[in-house]
Amino acid sequence: MAVVSVVIPSYRRPHLLRMALSSVRDQTFKDIEVVVHDNASPDDVTAVIAEFPELPIRFSCNEHTIGQTLNIVRAMRLAKGKYLALLADDDCWKPNFLERMVKALEEKPECILAFSNYEIIDESGAALEITRKIQHYHGNHLLAAGYHAPFEHIATIFRAMTVVSGCLLRRDATDWTNIPADLSYGIDLYIAFLAARAGGLSYFDAEPLIQVRYHTGTVTSATGTDAKEIARKHQGLLVLWESLLNDPAMRHKRYYLMKRWWYAWALVLDHLRLHEWRSAIRRLIGPQYYDPRAPLYLIAYLIQLRLMGLDRRFLP
Repeated sequence: MAVVSVVIPSYRRPHLLRMALSSVRDQTFKDIEVVVHDNASPDDVTAVIAEFPELPIRFSCNEHTIGQTLNIVRAMRLAKGKYLALLADDDCWKPNFLERMVKALEEKPECILAFSNYEIIDESGAALEITRKIQHYHGNHLLAAGYHAPFEHIATIFRAMTVVSGCLLRRDATDWTNIPADLSYGIDLYIAFLAARAGGLSYFDAEPLIQVRYHTGTVTSATGTDAKEIARKHQGLLVLWESLLNDPAMRHKRYYLMKRWWYAWALVLDHLRLHEWRSAIRRLIGPQYYDPRAPLYLIAYLIQLRLMGLDRRFLP
């Protein structure tokens, strides 16, 4: 059995998948298996995989296209290694990423996951200046290199862990596929939540060992203007924050209550924009819309995180 399972969910980006696989091939840590699970792409993914005979790749494909979350979950269930790394098919690793992450997990068995800093690149691979802004939003610049415990605030408030492409997870620490079926968005944050609730340590490597690609095909870009996709995103985030709020193992209840309140109202506004009047009215039947503490928590957290040095402008 390989030490590391590299899991790559793919869809309609064979030219970028080629770059992702090249970065896996160039890793200094070699005891790996590679699982490529395709979401019924119209492109010939097998032709790209055939270019890497030196990699132990297991390929599978859905019969028809399913949601991104479900595709990632299916891919993760195919992993057999001691450690699990999710790599987006449009991102890349520096050659020593796995070596550094494995070393951190091997040195402390109580460490649940290891993650590194990152740089953001465009489709051609050129570094983007937005990297600093995103890191300051998520608080990566505030994190000391090394082990952290507890790390719930890093996972769910800072949201500094780039779970997809930037983490190595201890596979037997929890059920990483225990994802709600209606989670349409935010699977990376949900996996970080599963890690935080499992306890133990996390490890942060301050060197940018991953390259996250921003382009027109990314989820963030794709949901930028389409009203239905924005509503779908908000629905997924509402499910996410509701799950964190209701989990007895999680500590930052005020923050989760505030986030649930925000996305509950965001979804009402989405229905109104889409002229879905009945859906908007049905949404308004629930105590989460009228909790007077939520806007006070929003202001308090916004001030607190700004004072800490996080670049949060409107929503903490």
